[in-house]
Amino acid sequence: MSAVVVAVQQALRKQGLDVGSADGKLGRRTMAALMDYQRREGLAIGLVTFETLDKLGLPKPQP
Repeated sequence: MSAVVVAVQQALRKQGLDVGSADGKLGRRTMAALMDYQRREGLAIGLVTFETLDKLGLPKPQP
């Protein structure tokens, strides 16, 4: 489980998108919701980028 992915799932859910359960896995529903959000916001599509995290109001993960 990834804490970053859980945070992304929760933020996408707040945007009204269906991510399934917030389980910390980039599954099919989470990826579909992520890509829908990225398209809607004019972001690069397909990866959880720093730009996507910023747009969702989430902090960048620390190394």
